[in-house]
Amino acid sequence: MSRNLRRSVILTLILLCAALPALNAFGIQPLYYYKISGNIDFENLSVFFENLIHFLNAAALFSGYAVAVYSVFSNGIRKSLSCLSILCASYLIQYAGGIFITAMTTVSSLQTYEYLLLYSLFNFLTDLLLLVIVCAITIAVKKVVRGKDSPDYASSGVFSLKQPLKLTFLICSLMYSAINMAKTISETVSLLKLYGAPRDISEFFVLSSPFLADIIYFFVFYFVMLALGQIFSKAERKDRVSD
Repeated sequence: MSRNLRRSVILTLILLCAALPALNAFGIQPLYYYKISGNIDFENLSVFFENLIHFLNAAALFSGYAVAVYSVFSNGIRKSLSCLSILCASYLIQYAGGIFITAMTTVSSLQTYEYLLLYSLFNFLTDLLLLVIVCAITIAVKKVVRGKDSPDYASSGVFSLKQPLKLTFLICSLMYSAINMAKTISETVSLLKLYGAPRDISEFFVLSSPFLADIIYFFVFYFVMLALGQIFSKAERKDRVSD
């Protein structure tokens, strides 16, 4: 990996994949659960903090995906193992934060912590599986598209099916959105079975708003990856010019 690209990747790993989830897990989330959640005085802030926590977790996740995709494209899977290992380690931050919050806000038994560890382990393995899928998608797109005359990253459109990096970012965003959408559909079906069809506009909005949020998150996180791809691409071009 070239010097400027390595620097950009390391900064992304430190600031967005490690520091950001650490701030979320050990700062914002404890504040929310200890001071805001269930407190009538801060009732209006509750929804804001819930969305902020979810957004920051997902932003860190997609920043890591951008690092994984670009690193595998530039250096191959073997030379990307160090970056991928750091990325995997960063996934543990949010689960450590969950255990920290439990210890800080509740008096829990040993059985509770055993459950939390099992829950964290399951979710961590799920994160690893998704990262493996992202790397597999990257390798597949690289083989199919990169050998052809694909446009340069900077010159191609926002949604480019011919530019391999942007195509990979798009597929990864669609994958994440499809998983979220499946969860939303499942939860909506459960609500419909329990309470029946919506009876007014407000109830309809409650049911439809998660679908709208999934769509918005798709665009937001695609553009997060797109912006990081632009930063990495500029860094790589600088190294080529200096060489």
